Amino acid sequence: MQSDAISDETAMNWLRATMAANDREYILWPPENTQFATKILLKARGRIPSIEDVISEIGEERAQNIFVAIIENRKFQNLSLGYRYPCHYCESTDDLKHHDFALMNVDKTNRKWGETAASIALSAALFPVLGGGMVRLPGRSFQGAAIHLRLVVCKACRKKNGNIFGAFFLDEKKAAKHPLWDHLIAAGYRKFLAHDKLPNEFKYQAGITL
Repeated sequence: MQSDAISDETAMNWLRATMAANDREYILWPPENTQFATKILLKARGRIPSIEDVISEIGEERAQNIFVAIIENRKFQNLSLGYRYPCHYCESTDDLKHHDFALMNVDKTNRKWGETAASIALSAALFPVLGGGMVRLPGRSFQGAAIHLRLVVCKACRKKNGNIFGAFFLDEKKAAKHPLWDHLIAAGYRKFLAHDKLPNEFKYQAGITL
């Protein structure tokens, strides 16, 4: 197949899945993502291609641009969900637990959000964190756009910030410890969503976001 016959979306999907499947040390993709990508490629192509194979298929120049976008996106996902990050309170790595929540930019007009426009606003706010580039919007709904986040808390900080019984329950004040909190607030993501209010795609995706 000629590289110019492959759409940009297909090219990005192929390269992203191949990068994830070949990340055997789980540097950027967690094990469940690597396994998911492996299943996709085996079903679609019967094998796990090398990154070089896919680059030759989609064209080297286009692959370079797509590669950068994929890496930036994955860094954003990992920062959002706390993958390979220490405690957000004290940077300890002792007995870490992840607590899901979301921040939403509410669209009061009920119009459908434009992904590109929302992504540009988000990218501008996250420039100091990620170094710029377009950030694909992780979640949308008719009410607005939501970002899935996880607060990472170690055993000592769960106890210190727990209730009188030592149980740690996430609320808006505690969630503000997330390193992206101020950046997302600046981008207009100001509505806190507790775990039971998360969009269904956040609840049931089991962390699978390539």
